[in-house]
Amino acid sequence: MPKQQYLSKDNKGWKLRRRVPKALQTLVGKENWIERISGVDYRTACEKAKVFGVTTDAEIKRLEGQRKSSPAGAKASNADEPGFKFRLTDHELNQIAIAYFHELEQQIQKGAGYRKGVTDENRHEILVELAEDFEEADALATTDQEKLYRHPDQDIATAFHLVALKQLIKYHFL
Repeated sequence: MPKQQYLSKDNKGWKLRRRVPKALQTLVGKENWIERISGVDYRTACEKAKVFGVTTDAEIKRLEGQRKSSPAGAKASNADEPGFKFRLTDHELNQIAIAYFHELEQQIQKGAGYRKGVTDENRHEILVELAEDFEEADALATTDQEKLYRHPDQDIATAFHLVALKQLIKYHFL
């Protein structure tokens, strides 16, 4: 099993640690980001390490943008001007997706979980909900606009763009 990135354990418990890139150390004022987590098991520590990776990636991206927009780096680039001209690396996309699904999983666990109690009264409602979820997933996979019941007024390609935009804003890419 590969070692979880940014996660280590010492006599005080779990610790998240990541080096600040050399070019940003003066801007940040430190060489490492360090965060202690205690009272959690290995699995939870791994989940926190993934979220830590996403947040520090976003912070690095924000600081690099700040450094480039300063008078010394102003001539460097205008790639992050309004619009979608910037490029996300595969790693950044993976980290955003991991954080999104991690948050989604936490919301599900805080709620009733994955399954609702099926009774004779709510059986039909649950079956309809499951059918709608299947149709929605199938519409997204096949780009079939007619199957998209929940958002009939939106183009299939942009039906869920708001979720993506919120994630990009949350992790300081926009």
